[in-house]
Amino acid sequence: MQAGKYDEPINLNGPPIVKMQASAFRIPTATPESDGTLEWIATTLVLVEAEANGKTGIGFSYADTATARLINDKLADVVIGCDALSVGYCWQAMVAQVRNLGRPGICSMAISAVDNALWDLKARLLEMPLVSLLGQVRAAVPVYGSGGFTSCSVETLQKQLVDWINTGITQVKMKIGREPDQDVFRVAAVLCQSLNLPLSSHCAPSIYVHPCCAAQPVRHLEYFYDHVCI
Repeated sequence: MQAGKYDEPINLNGPPIVKMQASAFRIPTATPESDGTLEWIATTLVLVEAEANGKTGIGFSYADTATARLINDKLADVVIGCDALSVGYCWQAMVAQVRNLGRPGICSMAISAVDNALWDLKARLLEMPLVSLLGQVRAAVPVYGSGGFTSCSVETLQKQLVDWINTGITQVKMKIGREPDQDVFRVAAVLCQSLNLPLSSHCAPSIYVHPCCAAQPVRHLEYFYDHVCI
């Protein structure tokens, strides 16, 4: 490892990380989108690429372009040269590096994006699926379609969610909370008795805007900040 960067150097058990770079991409949305309290017309994706022994691992996060700059200016310095198989060591080195910058927010998003890339890199170096490297405990996991923005018309919501279901995605999600007095109508217009639909208030001003009696098939309601089922 790199002496003086994080801790006392340890022996390399795997190849050193020779390069790490973050890039930011602003991706416009097809139409303006919104949830409980926020509106946007684009999403910024921060992509991290880490290289060792001819392999490249990738990781990403939805974040601001400042996250990519933080990775390139602060985190790359303590990761490059480290053992590519020692992901935990790299994580601790990054946490130590942001001590005076504030751990929450951008720093945590930056560390997460790099951490994802390093795990992907390790799996590629060992030539095994990442799920096997992490320790697979299930043969399969269900997926759900996430969309149903509050900016969508009822017709758009119906088409989007039903199309997902018709492709085999049996669980879908729509946003609520921007216009609480319209939520029951929007949910009722989209749902039918056969749907299994989680709802998300996504930063709605108050948990009391949840239309808990909107429809019987609703499985649970998600609150954005902690995703606690209520």
